[in-house]
Amino acid sequence: DAITYGGSEPGETDCFLGRSGSGKTKYLRWRGISAARMGFKVLHIQAEGTKKECLDGYDCTWTAILKKDLKIGNIAPNLLRRLDNISKDISLKGGNIKVVAFEQFETASMRDVRNLVLDYYKIEGRFPDLLILDYLELFNPGDGKRYAPTTEGEKYRREASARALKNICNEFGIRGATASQANDIAPSDY
Repeated sequence: DAITYGGSEPGETDCFLGRSGSGKTKYLRWRGISAARMGFKVLHIQAEGTKKECLDGYDCTWTAILKKDLKIGNIAPNLLRRLDNISKDISLKGGNIKVVAFEQFETASMRDVRNLVLDYYKIEGRFPDLLILDYLELFNPGDGKRYAPTTEGEKYRREASARALKNICNEFGIRGATASQANDIAPSDY
């Protein structure tokens, strides 16, 4: 919130850069949870891992309960009551999070993302307020071009995906959030 001054405006996108294991996915989940708690509709598209993994991660995020404790139901009764109140509050405000996962690598394209936004509209009767892509490099631009398997080719592919995300957000008047992985930074520069 401090970085985005409460979040982006419709049509804008936020992209956060981080190394592997630095918390990009956790940040995106927090962004989704925060939006839902404010009454916004969120479409989270996961391009790595399963839908269940993503939903479990959301459960850990909004409850602040470790995955192992959630798995075995190790939740204190007073916390359970508090979580029930939070859940009711989110429902009353109208917030929700829909998760779609591409469970095989290199299968998600920005064309698929646009189609999922249109499908969301068909089902919900409105566009989501926030579109989350986890994470940018895992989405193909869907523009039919072949990008060279070089550092420069990857740069152009990534830029094309980012432009496509921005275009989708502009077209439908929704906010976008994603993350990008910093693969080529020397450890001495961290």
